[in-house]
Amino acid sequence: MNKPQYPSTTQWQQLYDLADELKQLAPWQWMDELDLFGVKDPDTGEVGFVSIMGVLGEHLAVAFYAGFAALDRFWEMQDLGEELTPDFLLNTPQLQLSFEDRQTLEKYDLQVVKSLGRKYRGSNAWPQFRSLRAGYTPWRLLADEARYLIHALPQVMEVARRFYTNPDLLEGEGEEEVYLVRVPEQVGEEWQWRDEWWPFVTPDLETLPIKLDEKTISKVGKLPPRRSTVEMEFFWLPAVVQEHPDDRPRFAYMLLAVDSHSGMVLGNEMLSVETTFADMLADMPNLMAQMLLNLGYRPETILVSDPLLYEMVGLLPASPQFSLELVDELPMLDQARAFLMDRFR
Repeated sequence: MNKPQYPSTTQWQQLYDLADELKQLAPWQWMDELDLFGVKDPDTGEVGFVSIMGVLGEHLAVAFYAGFAALDRFWEMQDLGEELTPDFLLNTPQLQLSFEDRQTLEKYDLQVVKSLGRKYRGSNAWPQFRSLRAGYTPWRLLADEARYLIHALPQVMEVARRFYTNPDLLEGEGEEEVYLVRVPEQVGEEWQWRDEWWPFVTPDLETLPIKLDEKTISKVGKLPPRRSTVEMEFFWLPAVVQEHPDDRPRFAYMLLAVDSHSGMVLGNEMLSVETTFADMLADMPNLMAQMLLNLGYRPETILVSDPLLYEMVGLLPASPQFSLELVDELPMLDQARAFLMDRFR
């Protein structure tokens, strides 16, 4: 595995200069987190959609949501409201610059601040840069992420200043959902930026690279049936997996099966991302098949509440004695999950 490339001292110096300038500008005093716009990466062509947070003075931050897929999840978060779960937020790819209290910072952050000779005092005063990826904990920036922010943060402040004098700046014409995007063009050795209006592009549904273990799957079809109902769920755990200090820490996930009548745990498998979140999900049918093999029988009914898991269970061999149901609640499994969550508090 290649060693991660972290920002250089020069990049950190530029980032903290920009963070200080942004903090002094304080655009959250007149912009809301729903006042979204984009900044295109000069090198990759990808767009980060910017949300400025802190209108209530609580969490001062700027988030850059990675592309239309992350933007779509942003709007879904708004719809979820109080039903928003921590894992949904943490699995939404983004970069963040926030302003924190000193005790919130990690050792790495303080080392960077000290190496740059910076001094900060008071609450919501200390810059903290983070990268969020699906399946991973928020982590320190990599060099290429720092490079993007060095381009993007001046554009954030440019748009914020213009928005201050023109609150209609981000309102596109017509009924189509469009976003102002700052787009770079290289002129000589300099980048010149212009406004473009980009329509919202509905992201394609991600195709999971499912590779069924045919040998394991076929064995499931030969299991004897049993008149029982099993509740099955896949969910996030507030636990971290990290083999080496330089590795990006990963969240733990649980595939759990319980008896619908007694609540007895019939099978459990703790997972974490090895390559990508999609690859982890793609292996789910094989894990469920192995779980049934460990049980030694096929239950009469399997209940799931997640549509994606419903599709995956559907890849397993069916028979007249085997039914699959998508339900709103899993009472026994929810009790087992609550017990597990309490252990991590």
